[in-house]
Amino acid sequence: MTTVAVFAPLFFLSGIVGKFISSIPFTIIFVLMASIIVALGFVPLLSVSANKGAQEIVSKICKKIGHIARRSGIKNLRQYIRQR
Repeated sequence: MTTVAVFAPLFFLSGIVGKFISSIPFTIIFVLMASIIVALGFVPLLSVSANKGAQEIVSKICKKIGHIARRSGIKNLRQYIRQR
């Protein structure tokens, strides 16, 4: 938003220089506003929709890791550490 504030006064230039330069701040401000809309709106929306299926996969993987950890004796190692 600070970049938008810097380029906004360039809209008020008059004369030939104002006509020549007015396209630059318009382009920069438009691109920055579009970028903020995508970053704050579309990216969270896409991550939520992509995460719905991923939660089931992650829970299955965590259950398998826990099963492997119990079988490998990590539980006994935790008890040993607690006793010390």
